[in-house]
Amino acid sequence: MSSMVGMGEVEIREKLMAGMCPFCDRGPFHIVATHVSRIHEINKRELRDMAGLFYNTSITSPEYHETRSAWSKQNWEANHLSDVMGNKPGYTKELSVAAVRLYRVKAGGIADGVRAAAGRKAAATRVAARADLNAEIARLVIDTELTYVEIGRRVGVHPKTVRMAARRAGYVDDGRARYYRSKRGMYTQSLRAGHEATRKKFAAQGAELVAAYEAGATIEELAEGGGVTGKSVRVQLKKYGAAIPDGRKDPNRRRRTNYPTQPPWYCSTPGCDRQGVARKMCGMHYQRYLKARV
Repeated sequence: MSSMVGMGEVEIREKLMAGMCPFCDRGPFHIVATHVSRIHEINKRELRDMAGLFYNTSITSPEYHETRSAWSKQNWEANHLSDVMGNKPGYTKELSVAAVRLYRVKAGGIADGVRAAAGRKAAATRVAARADLNAEIARLVIDTELTYVEIGRRVGVHPKTVRMAARRAGYVDDGRARYYRSKRGMYTQSLRAGHEATRKKFAAQGAELVAAYEAGATIEELAEGGGVTGKSVRVQLKKYGAAIPDGRKDPNRRRRTNYPTQPPWYCSTPGCDRQGVARKMCGMHYQRYLKARV
């Protein structure tokens, strides 16, 4: 059996089909399985498993196969086919390794195909059943500024379902921009409402302040009554159209330009005649002073 070392199913199968023994390289035989069973003590099923063949695959010579086939056809009986096929009570069919491998591949492919077809059919059925709902979702997404969460609450689905329906309708948006737009719009509207209420309140107060000032009340009296400074009262009166004096002696007067100037002074460091900057020192000695303090 030294010739079997390193041989695979293909090499063993080729030798068997040629009528040669894969274990001792003897042959060719009309029935190689008989030789292997008697000399090497390996039965026909084990031999076919080694070669990756089915149990019903013929490994005899073509001449012997034709002779046996012709004899079987001439001597056929009514129960011969049922005996060959094993249709007897309590019979269990035994598969070869190759047959089991093939059946597994076929079963897996069939199962995958069936599952894929069932999944496609179920998906198409779901889409068809929800066509009206998807159309409503698409309309809300495109025609309104509602967020996916709000649309989902309105139609009774999850926000992810809303996003998928929007994508099927050709609207590509992850929803975050829409969400922040809505939040920003709500925030802006609330701010505008608050600003408008504040403006109306201040306008009413300003009108009352102007009316009191025109009725003869002084700025000091208005400031004391409102608990603010006189400057605040003047600002409010100007803002709401009251004519009040500036408070300065001459608003158009020219500013003084002949202020006295300080005579220049110089660095007090011995041997330095530079002009002083600070602490009786010039710029160089003052920088050294600052570095020495650190």
